[in-house]
Amino acid sequence: MPSDYQKIFDFLAYSYRGNWIYRWKLVPFIDQLSNSKQGESILAHQQSCIMMWSLLKTVTPNLTSSVNSELVYDLLLFHDLGEVASEDMPLVKQLQEGSSQKKEMESLEIDKITNDLPETTKKFIRQCFFDYSYAAADGASIEVLLARYINSIQGNHFAMVYGFDFAKHADLIMKIVNRYFMPVAEELVGELAIRNKLAANEVEALTSYHLRAIEEVIK
Repeated sequence: MPSDYQKIFDFLAYSYRGNWIYRWKLVPFIDQLSNSKQGESILAHQQSCIMMWSLLKTVTPNLTSSVNSELVYDLLLFHDLGEVASEDMPLVKQLQEGSSQKKEMESLEIDKITNDLPETTKKFIRQCFFDYSYAAADGASIEVLLARYINSIQGNHFAMVYGFDFAKHADLIMKIVNRYFMPVAEELVGELAIRNKLAANEVEALTSYHLRAIEEVIK
């Protein structure tokens, strides 16, 4: 019988596939030819989310003191792990069909790929994924709300850095922003306003900065 260590390293070996599963398929303002070979992989996205929070928490002291950063990192690290097998559902398709199918597919994959892990490890990863993907806004922890916010803002930023023809696709870009970014920003600010108004102010300032940056590239 494999040891717990062996089970974990086998799981890691499988997860490395995420280095070659790329995001942004079918998105018209991301070059599809280069993206299919050297775009943003699933694991790169998760790592970038973790880096983003690691950097942002150095300039948002009130927000940082209001959350458990270790849990935020855990949520970001595992939130898209199901896409290693199922691949990322394109944003364009999510806009048309909703994201429930994406969650269901990824949930099945998480159950499958964690099945042989030690019980405590399996429970930990599945809980991270479930909390991030399924917890309703009014029942989600502040860490889940922050992780969702970081995920969204990182995706937007990557597209701003590597995308093109933004003005041509301004309507689609704002549809994505209004569907996926603004709700999570408002949910996070709303919860922080109850707990720590100064932290809420920091998120509002970051959100305003980010929206101005988007407006600049699409005009």
